[in-house]
Amino acid sequence: MRKHPSDSKGEATRRRIFEIALTQFRKKGFDATTMRGIAAAAGLSVGAAYHYFPSKEAIVLAYYAQLQDATATAVRPLFAKTTDLHERLSAVMHARITQSRRDRRLFATLFRTVIDPDHPLSVFAQETRAVRDASIAIFAEALGDALPAETRPLMARSLWLLHLGFLLYFIHDRSPRQKRTEDLINGTLDLLVPLMQLTGVPGMRLVRSQLISLLIAAELIPSE
Repeated sequence: MRKHPSDSKGEATRRRIFEIALTQFRKKGFDATTMRGIAAAAGLSVGAAYHYFPSKEAIVLAYYAQLQDATATAVRPLFAKTTDLHERLSAVMHARITQSRRDRRLFATLFRTVIDPDHPLSVFAQETRAVRDASIAIFAEALGDALPAETRPLMARSLWLLHLGFLLYFIHDRSPRQKRTEDLINGTLDLLVPLMQLTGVPGMRLVRSQLISLLIAAELIPSE
């Protein structure tokens, strides 16, 4: 089915608003950027800008989704080539850092919203659920069949939580090219992957059950 010319024009306008907004977020910070300023820079009325994005938070959510898509695109070719758990998890963790490298400053300005439990851009907010679920899903995909089926959902969510810690460290990492973050990821996976592979051992069932209960109590994983 052929696209109508107006569809292409609308997509181009939406993309222009998106790129201008990111530029302003990078230069001014999230709080100082306004939809009015974004619209003016795009040569649009405020109402026209709101037609494409109902808020500047919606623009950030679109940006998060773009990063998630870029990560998935980057790692899936490697998934097709190897079943090695360390390689697959390393690819995801490092891809997320690579995709975020340009915007360390932007992430720093967004950090307040990420940790605010009442903000729509919080990592645990309902508004960010789609991106959060997609992020957890790529970790589940990375796990493949390396772990028992009953442990994969828990491990995928735990890995997602771990990657948030890496991103926070990355934001504050002043080493050249954030080499310390790279070393931290590598060293953590060297320790973690062998332990993860023990989760299917019968004797670890009690530990696994206790960990699940702990995460459920913290509302980091659903109770069902």
